[in-house]
Amino acid sequence: MSFRVIDSQVHFREPGLENKENLEFGMMAAAAGGVTGIFEMPNTNPLTITPEAIDDKIKRAYRVPWTDFAFYLGGTGRTGLI
Repeated sequence: MSFRVIDSQVHFREPGLENKENLEFGMMAAAAGGVTGIFEMPNTNPLTITPEAIDDKIKRAYRVPWTDFAFYLGGTGRTGLI
């Protein structure tokens, strides 16, 4: 039997606040702790509120695939314009 652990609320802060944590080291730490998948929150700088921002995060994550990954898209007054 194989178990999977998914952390559905991580804050890796990339892009914009990598001095706090980035995707590479956040995913590496998750994997070291037995986590096989992560869902990253949208409160980065800039906010993850556009399709382009999601695409950017996906490209960044594919460079350091320590775990499976997914990203939340944030909602603001501006996202209604998309």
